[in-house]
Amino acid sequence: MATKAKSAKSSAGPRALTLEGADKAIKKGLGENLTERESEILMLLSDGNTNKEVATKLRISYKTVDTHRTNLMRKLAIHSITGLVKFTLLSGRGSIS
Repeated sequence: MATKAKSAKSSAGPRALTLEGADKAIKKGLGENLTERESEILMLLSDGNTNKEVATKLRISYKTVDTHRTNLMRKLAIHSITGLVKFTLLSGRGSIS
């Protein structure tokens, strides 16, 4: 008897967007405490830029970007770049282009 395979679409429904702590960070209002520079770096990282690319665009060192990214993750209680991107989208700070 053959079993029907689950489609990828059904397993990645709306709940998939709330993974990585993004929904909790939004509910707790943790994004309200970000500095202007952290918000700027969050947007650039969420657009798919690497730390090095962000550093070049902002004319700051790679290490400074890394420190800001680490602070973002700590402040938002999010532990991955994917989580930061989800936070950006769910909080209305960014959009899919």
